[in-house]
Order: sequence, then structure tokens, then C-alpha cells
Amino acid sequence: MKEVSWQNTRLVKGNVTEEVSRLKQEKGSDILIFGSGTIVQQLTSEGLIDEYLLAVTPVVLGAGKPLFKGVKKIKF
Repeated sequence: MKEVSWQNTRLVKGNVTEEVSRLKQEKGSDILIFGSGTIVQQLTSEGLIDEYLLAVTPVVLGAGKPLFKGVKKIKF
């Protein structure tokens, strides 16, 4: 992906945790992540997520991917 056309969207090509940390220092609305377990793992490890809203969908066939694999223990 080289560019995005969605309103209020940024394309991050560098270090995601550094970019999110910088964005959190700016005034504005909340930062939302939809459907990226890998980014959630990175941001959780760095303590950059303030609130989790989890939707649980059972897997009928196959297997799922662990959301917090490799993330140090956190207190909710």
C-alpha cells in the first residue's frame, strides 16, 4: 500500500510503536485498531493501549490465532 484515501487515516511505514506513541501525545480523538492481532501485540507490549473492547467469535472449523501470544502478563 502506497497511499490511503480514507478520512483521518495515516499510513505508517516505519516503527509502528514510535508512531502511535507520538500520535498519543497529540490532541484529538481516540486511536482505534480494527482486526490486527500483530499490531495489538506490539502496542500491548509497549503499554500503549488504554482500553480493550473484545468481541468473541467462536471458531467452528479450523483454528484461531492467539491475540496475546508472546505478550508479557498485563493487568486489566
